[in-house]
Amino acid sequence: MTGRSPAVARRPGATAVAGAAALSSMMVVSTWLASGAASGASFLVPAAGDRLPGWMAGAFAGAGQTRGHGALLVSVLVLGAGYAVVLACRPALPASVVIGGIVALHVIFLLAPPLLSGDVFSYIAYGRLGALHGISPYRYGPDAAPHDPVLRYVAALWAHTPSAYGPLFTIPSYALGSLGIAAGLWGFKLLAAAAGLAVVAFVWRIAEARGRDPVVAAATVGLNPIFLIYAIGGAHNDLVMLAITMLGVLLACTRREAGGAAAVVAGAAVKASAAVVLPFLLLGGPQPRRAALGGLAAFAAIAALAVAVFRGSALGFASVLAHAHLVTSSSPGSDIMALIGRFPGRRPLGTGVAALVLAGLLWAVWRGADWVAGAGWALLLAAGAGSAMFGWYTIWPLPFAILTSDRRLLWATLFIQVMFVAHLVPDVVA
Repeated sequence: MTGRSPAVARRPGATAVAGAAALSSMMVVSTWLASGAASGASFLVPAAGDRLPGWMAGAFAGAGQTRGHGALLVSVLVLGAGYAVVLACRPALPASVVIGGIVALHVIFLLAPPLLSGDVFSYIAYGRLGALHGISPYRYGPDAAPHDPVLRYVAALWAHTPSAYGPLFTIPSYALGSLGIAAGLWGFKLLAAAAGLAVVAFVWRIAEARGRDPVVAAATVGLNPIFLIYAIGGAHNDLVMLAITMLGVLLACTRREAGGAAAVVAGAAVKASAAVVLPFLLLGGPQPRRAALGGLAAFAAIAALAVAVFRGSALGFASVLAHAHLVTSSSPGSDIMALIGRFPGRRPLGTGVAALVLAGLLWAVWRGADWVAGAGWALLLAAGAGSAMFGWYTIWPLPFAILTSDRRLLWATLFIQVMFVAHLVPDVVA
């Protein structure tokens, strides 16, 4: 006699079935969304305009019917519910099932057309500027090559804007851009999916090093609906930045601080957002001098490479900070400021508040707080406090949030994702 009632004995099996069913529903809905996006011109593939070419539609071409805004909202809600159920049922689910689900969902969004953003065509255009036209993407925007066929797929907002991405992303984009528009698109899609899986793998390893459940950590990141739909589906280079940065966190958490700081610097040389992690690693690690030397060495090497390739325009990507006013998407920070109202000095006030919060986080880490949590809060601040926020920005703090015991960071990260999804509702009811 075990002393357990039949209901208690059956509960683990029922929980496993519920978790597996939730994971299966996520795959079905993801396939439904991807096939709809690939079936014709719609807002889901903004780069296509009013005609979706077959090479852009990808593997799901003609497999469904075009979807509207309501379908996107339903998909996000169903994926969100499945995500919550899988995480709740994780103790009863084999790790192999969770990992298989993560990989399958990455493949689905890899094979989908470029979802909800045309940024990937900007990546291609910048690469083609340098590789095919001999024009520095740090001096000129894509319209500097007006006869290049990729220009029709670049959003008008960015057609005249020089690249805001770092040299460790721009240099490889020369190779992918030179392959052709279709090959470049699917090359960047493959890169995004591989980077997404790398983020998941590094999160798993960091969780093990920090004594946390690696399956829960991997699932929290790899099954996140925004991570899948917007970042993987849209082939955003934020994933490359995050993968390199999380490698740095892994190295730092396994007492290889110099390599960790070097990797974080490399992540910032893909997209500047990663730079906010570095001071937390330097203050919170046991070997700050070694970490600083590693970071300086990486910076010197990357700077030398950038000067060799781009010469006088090597620092042009720093203009990323000047581009925020060009975008129209709102953010929690801009929403709060809108509630306060317009007044002289509003922007400097917001910047000052953000700087004070960042200083407070650094002070807390210097006093002994968890540097991984501090870096996560700083990335959350960067994602939510600016003048614009896109879905893929909200994934920045997510890997950090699940690797710390501060549950407030995870809930805050999920909250800004919910706020982002709430912005879809007006389009659905319009």
